[in-house]
Amino acid sequence: MPVTIAVTMAGQSVPVVAAMASHLARETAALSLPRHTGIVDTPPARKPKIDYTAPVGSIDLADFDEADEPYEIRACHYCLPWHAEVHIADDGRVFVREWHAVDCEEFRGLLSTAKDQL
Repeated sequence: MPVTIAVTMAGQSVPVVAAMASHLARETAALSLPRHTGIVDTPPARKPKIDYTAPVGSIDLADFDEADEPYEIRACHYCLPWHAEVHIADDGRVFVREWHAVDCEEFRGLLSTAKDQL
C-alpha cells in the first residue's frame, strides 16, 4: 500500500505517492555533475547575426573628411540590412547616417574609429 505525502504547490496541498517521490529523488541524484576528466570543451564560436532580421545600429558620419573631401557612400558587403540616409540638420550641416547589423565587422570598425576620435 503506497504512502501518500502532501506537498504544497501554489498554495494548495497536493498528494504525492511516496514511491514517486523516491523515484524523483533517485533521478535528481543521477543528474549530478560528471567528474572532471581534465578535458575542457570550449563552446562553439558565436556566429554573428548579419541577415535581414538582425538587430541594427546606426552611426552618423560628417559630410566631408579631414581633407575636405566628400565621403563616398558604398554598400556594406558584410551585412544585409545595411542602408544609408542623408540628413540635413537645422543649422544646415549635412551628415550621413549608416545603418548596419549590430554584429557587422564594418559597423564595429566604424564605432571603434569614432570612439578613438572622442
